[in-house]
Amino acid sequence: MVSVTLAVSKEIKEKMNKYNEINWSEFIRQKLISKINELDKIEYILKDEKKITEWSLDIQKKSRTSSNRFDSLKKMGLI
Repeated sequence: MVSVTLAVSKEIKEKMNKYNEINWSEFIRQKLISKINELDKIEYILKDEKKITEWSLDIQKKSRTSSNRFDSLKKMGLI
């Protein structure tokens, strides 16, 4: 495990000392893990959203470049 140094103001340190029953290192470690997990989930969702957006744009482009359904039906005399 690696160590990370955290700087806090003197006032915060005094307040932390007031609550010495709390393991501040573990508390901050758990908060970091929680935030990283949250960011990982958001990143996963955004990757899926990007794939869906690219897929829908591709379909839209293809529908514009190929003859559209209306023209096909008109040529067949159905409209």
